[in-house]
Amino acid sequence: MITKLDLLNEVSEKELNELCYLEYESEERVLNDCINEALSFISSFISIPANPTPFLKDLCVKLTLIALKTKQGFPKESLNEQKNEIKNDLIRMSKGNIPTSIEDKKPPREKIRFFIHNNWSKK
Repeated sequence: MITKLDLLNEVSEKELNELCYLEYESEERVLNDCINEALSFISSFISIPANPTPFLKDLCVKLTLIALKTKQGFPKESLNEQKNEIKNDLIRMSKGNIPTSIEDKKPPREKIRFFIHNNWSKK
């Protein structure tokens, strides 16, 4: 659903490398673990669509960054506040208030809303 490029749109490459650094694990593995953690959190509320909305991708990016920061020992209070806000958005998505996927929509059909005069009186 998201890639490293999506994360780089949110944070700088230097900051992402610092967040992914753990002493005995590769940066790719740490990043993939955090992305999978974010996806599993999202899938506990909704089924992940094949074509997600940009808002859902943004939530996944934020959850991945929260997971990375948690592994680095950031203060949990501020991270829990952010996670609760995301949780509220996911609950609204599960209720159907916020769309989760981009559907191929045809342009709306224009309805003809005028009256056609038939000149019945002249027949």
